[in-house]
Amino acid sequence: KNRMDQLASRQSVGLLRSSTLMPMLRCSIAFGLAAVLLGAPLGVSTQSVTPDPADLMAKLNAIQAQFERFQEAADRELQDVRKQNMEEQAGMRAEIKELRDLEARRLDSGLDAAIADLQSATDHTWLLLCGALVMFMQAGFAMVESGSCRCKNVQNVLLKNLVDVCVG
Repeated sequence: KNRMDQLASRQSVGLLRSSTLMPMLRCSIAFGLAAVLLGAPLGVSTQSVTPDPADLMAKLNAIQAQFERFQEAADRELQDVRKQNMEEQAGMRAEIKELRDLEARRLDSGLDAAIADLQSATDHTWLLLCGALVMFMQAGFAMVESGSCRCKNVQNVLLKNLVDVCVG
């Protein structure tokens, strides 16, 4: 039973807060802010305060001037930020272009070196192939010459062809 009373009291306090106190609190805050903005004292007065229209216009003009100053300052700051952003972007673009050029030069130099190596290897292979063909041609000439002479002279012809290959 005691527990039930506690729960009932909590629920009634919650209902009281949500239904009665919160709107009253909100209204008192709103009236307090309105009084501060209009220049009335915070204490409860018995006299009705009528704001002077000239004072209200002066305050309104001051607030508008302050707002315009803030807006101009914000615009200047935005322009400065945009200018810095554009300078940073230009710097980054220049750096990217420089890196691309450097990479292209590196690839070109690497490509040139690879082409030079390939050309050198091709030249050496061609020389070896041509040398082998010349040796086979010398052997063919030796066979042709030995076939067109008498048997006793074949040894001399082959010896002359061997000396020709060695000296050449």
